[in-house]
Formats: sequence, structure tokens, C-alpha cells
Amino acid sequence: MTVWLVFANVAAIRDWTREHPRTPGQWFDARTVDPPVEWIAGGGPPVGPGVTDAVRARSERRIPVPSGVEIVISCDRIRFGAMSHLGRRARPSLVIQVTGRYLVAGHVTFEQEGRGTRVVSIVVNGAEVLGRREARPGGDDPAHLTVVGLRDLSQGDTVELRAYQDSGRVLEILGGTSYGAELGLARLGSARPAAETGAEPRPSAAAAQVAHTGTSPLPDREWVALAGAGPRAPQSGLYVIVARVGFAPDPEGSRHAILEVKGESVIAWQSTRASPSGPTRLVIGAVAWLRAGDIVELRVLQDSGGPLPISPDGPAELLVVSPDRVGEQAWETLQALVGVG
Repeated sequence: MTVWLVFANVAAIRDWTREHPRTPGQWFDARTVDPPVEWIAGGGPPVGPGVTDAVRARSERRIPVPSGVEIVISCDRIRFGAMSHLGRRARPSLVIQVTGRYLVAGHVTFEQEGRGTRVVSIVVNGAEVLGRREARPGGDDPAHLTVVGLRDLSQGDTVELRAYQDSGRVLEILGGTSYGAELGLARLGSARPAAETGAEPRPSAAAAQVAHTGTSPLPDREWVALAGAGPRAPQSGLYVIVARVGFAPDPEGSRHAILEVKGESVIAWQSTRASPSGPTRLVIGAVAWLRAGDIVELRVLQDSGGPLPISPDGPAELLVVSPDRVGEQAWETLQALVGVG
């Protein structure tokens, strides 16, 4: 299922993330812990060691980024997936265990600074840029950047999350449980039989796709849930979530978007200053474990100084789908949302 999503950047982001922290759950320290089974935290059960086609890893350290220098972010904690995805402990890249089509999502949050640009990118095998997100932040809030990519990957391929900024001084990527940099991926397509994986198959749920059809302008400095109440997970399992949203042209202020498990936690967010010309478009995505009944919402905020419509080029859309259910049609939908193909 596909979701379009818009972010707005003001002090309301601080209030929102304070009230809705990042998804809680147990993160294993990949430098010191080697659990006997892979673990899906945040309410998910452990799964057998054969399930190696999805992972969500992060760094909880504050990471300095010199101005004008691109760095590779090392992940030292893992929420779900095989420890072998990290290769050597705290390795700066994830290692693909199963050949297939993948959705990859990465996120970083830079400390507040109004000058320069911020860039986050996903790089395959040290050279090929799979996805890239550039933003011009406002000066009052941290800069949240999410990048999403789709690609066929082979066993042994490496996937890196990189960050860059040119503010003129060293900036830190924020850490801790609320802002740590994250990199996640999931293989898309038919699930392998349990006999091949040595584990019980993961729950598989059909895709859900919703679109925002409202015509009322978005109020200034107020979070708004788009696309209705959002799709509900039919059963517990692993999901890929992608959203896209466009704001009508207005050069003032900033735009923000959040993917949230309703009433509980922020999954991902995106923020940028408004485009000086034309609509401002945001794409956001994540790989996440959802419990049966969880509702995923796309919330947006803008601070242009007055009401602002959604871009007339197309509705905001949100897609939530089990990776096992991504066939050709869903793959094409994901490509259209992410902007590839």
C-alpha cells in the first residue's frame, strides 16, 4: 500500500516527538551481544535464524559530521534481523543475505543549524547511490531526513547509510533512543517456505493503500492526519510503509511529514524548507514490525504563515504492505511513489 506524506518544521515537532517517542523495544548491542535467535522487538516474537531477508539497525551514538565531508554511519544496534547482516560488529554497512528485490530506508537527524544543506544517501557496494535526500533546514529545529530506495540486490552486496552537510562547522547527527540514525531493509516478494528457512513463516498481510482526497487547505502550524484514519494492520508481522505528499507552491516556511503508529510512536519523519519555486514534495518510508490492529497514520505540518493546500498534482498517498505480498503491481506502485523506474 502506498502513502504520500508531508512534514512541517516548527517547535511543534519538538512537542510531537516528546509526546510520541520512537518505537520502544529492545535493541541488541551488536558489539557485545550475539543473541541465539533473531529478535523482533517492539511487541514482536523471536523468529528462527533462517529468516535473513529483513533487518533494522541503528546507531545510538552522537556522530560528528565535518562540513564538506561525507561520512559513512556505522550501526551498532539491531532491532530485528540476523546478526550476520552487520558482518563484523559495528560494521558501517549491512550485508545482503538473500538475493532479491529490496526496499531500503535510512534516517538521520542533524542538530539544529540554519546554514547550508543536509544530505542523506544509501550507497550499494561502496559506489552506487541507491537513494539520496537533500534538505535545506530551518534554524530552530533539528533537521530530519529520510531516504527510501528500491533495487534488486544480490547475496553479499553491502548497503551503507551516508551523511553530508555544508553548514561551515561540525554538526552532530543526534543519537539516543529518540533520534539515533537508522538503516533498514526488507526483501520484497514471495516468502520462502519454512522448510527452506528452518523457521516458522512470518505473518503475511495483504496491501492496504489509502489516498487523501480532501480539498481543505492545511492550517498553519498544526499537525494534520492525511488519508483518513490510516490503514490498520490485519495481523502482527513485518511491513514496509511508504508515503508521498506534495504541498502547493509557497516559498515561505518549512514542510514536515511523520509516519506514526497511531497514539504510540513515530516510525519515520521528513522535514525541509519550502521550495523557492514550485510545489514542495516529500517521500518517506520505513521497515517496521506492526501488531494486529495497529493503525499507521501520515501526519503533516506546514508553517507558511497561513493556510496551504495539498499540491493539485496528486493526492497524498500511504502504502502499507507485508513484504511477502509485493508482486509486480505493488512493485510498480512503490516505484511510482519513491520516484524510480
